[in-house]
Amino acid sequence: MKTQLTLILFLFISMTLSAQKIAVAGSGNPFIHIIDKNTGQVEWIHPLNEGEECNSVAITREGHILYSYSKGARLITRDHAIIWDIKGGEGSEVQSASILEMKITC
Repeated sequence: MKTQLTLILFLFISMTLSAQKIAVAGSGNPFIHIIDKNTGQVEWIHPLNEGEECNSVAITREGHILYSYSKGARLITRDHAIIWDIKGGEGSEVQSASILEMKITC
């Protein structure tokens, strides 16, 4: 029984570790990358449009990629399809964007 529990725990930890990913972007980097945390291998790349600079990036629960860029915020699929793109105001620069998981009332 102890051996079975040890095996189950080992498999759970292995699956958890293998599933860890890092979303990477930043000033001067013309791409957004998703990297396997354990191997360092790049698993996905999204090229930014010319003149865009990604200031923040996050992965949603659905697996979409939300990122802010110099002139707005954009949500895309892993196939690079744009779900939505919100532009900042004239003369502004967008530094970050987040999905709020709570219900907000105004």
